[in-house]
Amino acid sequence: QMATVKNIDPLPLVRRKWAELSSTEAGREEFSRLVGKLAPYKAPLCATITELGRGYAEGTMPDRPEVRNHIGSIDAIALANFAELVGNLALVFSMQDGMRFIIRETIAEYHKKARGMITAHASLTIPFDGEEALPTVNVCLYDNANKLVAEMNFTSKVGPN
Repeated sequence: QMATVKNIDPLPLVRRKWAELSSTEAGREEFSRLVGKLAPYKAPLCATITELGRGYAEGTMPDRPEVRNHIGSIDAIALANFAELVGNLALVFSMQDGMRFIIRETIAEYHKKARGMITAHASLTIPFDGEEALPTVNVCLYDNANKLVAEMNFTSKVGPN
């Protein structure tokens, strides 16, 4: 998880870098590469974060051979990894400094084969402010035709470091 990279607290870094880089497409791509360095297992998705704020995040993931399965669509686990990335960023942006999280439960519903550029919309209600909580992030994934491909819910345990 991004919240425990090399014993540093990445929350302030993520917020600061988004504020510095998010005003241009090139900046958002640079921010997304930074996230890939903080969570290297997510880098192969080549995702770009397009919107990020307290309680929400959006991003895109291109359809590439590296994320396709044996039937020619984007693999279910690649979709789950993308949803987790965008959902975790929405959560991180909603937490106070000095907090950390770990996912406790994942629920995934796949509605149709995923092909083409995929867009993720993540949202959560922010019921916590420095105390332990179990917020759920909802992430909906859409294809180029704006058809729902998958919906995922990630419930995380959030608490102080």
